[in-house]
Amino acid sequence: FRRLLYYQAISSSWKLEAGLLAAYMRLLLSLILPLLAYPATAMMTPPTKKIVLIGGGHAHVQVIKALNVNTRPSNVEVTLIDLQSAASYSGMVPGCVSKLYTLPQVQIQIGPLAEWAGIEFVQGKVVGMSLEDEEKKTVQVEVSDEKGGVITKEVPFDAVSVDIGSTTRDFNRIPGASQYCISTRPISDLVVRIEKEEQLLKDRLKNGTFKAAHFVVVGGGPAGIELSLAIRARFNEMLDSNLSITLIDSSDGLLVNETPANRKALESVMAKYNVDTRFSLL
Repeated sequence: FRRLLYYQAISSSWKLEAGLLAAYMRLLLSLILPLLAYPATAMMTPPTKKIVLIGGGHAHVQVIKALNVNTRPSNVEVTLIDLQSAASYSGMVPGCVSKLYTLPQVQIQIGPLAEWAGIEFVQGKVVGMSLEDEEKKTVQVEVSDEKGGVITKEVPFDAVSVDIGSTTRDFNRIPGASQYCISTRPISDLVVRIEKEEQLLKDRLKNGTFKAAHFVVVGGGPAGIELSLAIRARFNEMLDSNLSITLIDSSDGLLVNETPANRKALESVMAKYNVDTRFSLL
């Protein structure tokens, strides 16, 4: 049932994601390639160039693959910085929410990946950059020392790329949002937050205080559609008829830029799995 739900979800988000990733790669390589160039006739050792990648998301995973130690020029050093040791691949997260995948299956283990690529991995929080001196550009990173304290490490660079994901717009400004809502960002924490809510529901079922659950998904794009179907797959067996799901959006309908045939097929899927949809809401 969960697998059927997941594969019937619309694939537009993956197409969009692939297009954005391709554009991102082209832009990044256009910045990096000039740094790698040096005269072919030069008899001296080319100067060392340092590339810093901030964030271990799946866009940078492709960059790491392209810049692994066996394919990049010998004069190029690469450093990867991330606060976490694992990053979640967002395209698989709805499947994890629906329990089609386990959490480890959707995570990218950053340390082993960096080791395979011959890239230095610094686990810490970026707190600043020094750009004033062209010869001494650095990223400041707060890292843990051997005694359990926090120190600031200076990571030099010639080129830097930032891939730290996104945040939910105005989440902290909307009254009640932080108190009652589960934000999808950061994406790496989404499944954990849903698991906590699931445990609360189980506790209420056990002690007899549960009556019904109503999930509201804000945002009717491809990701919101996938998430609403994933919630149905995850909780349907446990809650059955006591579960209702509503998808709301400010547009006039589901994926208004898609073809009528696609929209009609999607509306049929939403109706089949009893996901209520409401539009033109602000």
